[in-house]
Amino acid sequence: MTVSRFKDHDKPQLVQTLRNINPRQYWSMYAVSIHPIERFLDNFFKYCPRDSLMGNHSKIICYGCWDDMGCLIDKLYDQFWKVIKKKDKLTIGDYIFAPYSWRCNFKYNLKDYIKLNVSNENIFFDEIDKILKRYRIDKNRKKLIGNYINDMFDNRTGRMVSNDLRLVYDSELQRKQNVVEKFLSIYYYDYVNFNFELPKFPTSL
Repeated sequence: MTVSRFKDHDKPQLVQTLRNINPRQYWSMYAVSIHPIERFLDNFFKYCPRDSLMGNHSKIICYGCWDDMGCLIDKLYDQFWKVIKKKDKLTIGDYIFAPYSWRCNFKYNLKDYIKLNVSNENIFFDEIDKILKRYRIDKNRKKLIGNYINDMFDNRTGRMVSNDLRLVYDSELQRKQNVVEKFLSIYYYDYVNFNFELPKFPTSL
């Protein structure tokens, strides 16, 4: 299977901005990532069902595809090519579904970041706790950070969807050849840059 991979897109240079604020300050940068399929399905279930809390905004964010996942991936694939070729700008829907590798100018600065994966919550919280202890963060700030992280997990709408429904869409995402190819085209560098194992698809593909 041959796929065209989305790679080149610039975002604001966060690292350089921080260095400009205080050139003498050493900044420890952390990139928090989630498995590409998990992230896509979380956003899909949050924004695309017809009964979504986003209402009419869902039609815009999901390109009118509603709960048709194959349609959405087709639309995203075409739109992201336009963005890369400078023929269009990112919309709010693009930003929600865009490859994580496009954020924070990771193309240039990813080596400056320490990567954290949220797919396993227990391991993630252990890593955060170690970081807070390492930097001797006071109790009040620890609580503030803890509340923020809890909100982050609580707001993953896709987690509230039944496992059976997630499995149906997960299976569809990995079963249809054209969907598989376009999904990997879009998110290939998220797998590579954040050390996720590429999915193994049936050899019939």
